Amino acid sequence: LWAYASRRDVAPRKALVGLFRLLRMAKLARLHHFRYFWHFINTKFPRQSRSLALLKLSMILLFTGHLLSCLWYYVGTLSGVHGWVHRYVGRRASVLEKYVASFYWVY
Repeated sequence: LWAYASRRDVAPRKALVGLFRLLRMAKLARLHHFRYFWHFINTKFPRQSRSLALLKLSMILLFTGHLLSCLWYYVGTLSGVHGWVHRYVGRRASVLEKYVASFYWVY
C-alpha cells in the first residue's frame, strides 16, 4: 500500500518530510543543559566577578542572536525563490555564508 501510495501521490512524502522536521525540532530539548551549565558556573564561582558577568552576558547575546538568525533564515526560505535568502545571498552560497548573512541582519 505504501509503495502504491508513494507512486500515486506526493502527500505521504510531504508528511514524512514534516515528520523529519518535527524530529529536528527535538534538538531544542537540549536547551535545558544550559540551565545546568549556568548553575554549575554560579556554584563553582559564587562571587560574581565582572569578567564572569561579562562572559555570561556575551553568551546570552550570542545564543539569542543564534536563535533569531535561525528564525530569520527560516522566514527567508518560506517564500522559496522570492525570499531574501535566494535574492541577496544566492542559491549557490554555502550554509556558513547564509548563516553569517542571517546573523548580520539580526544585529
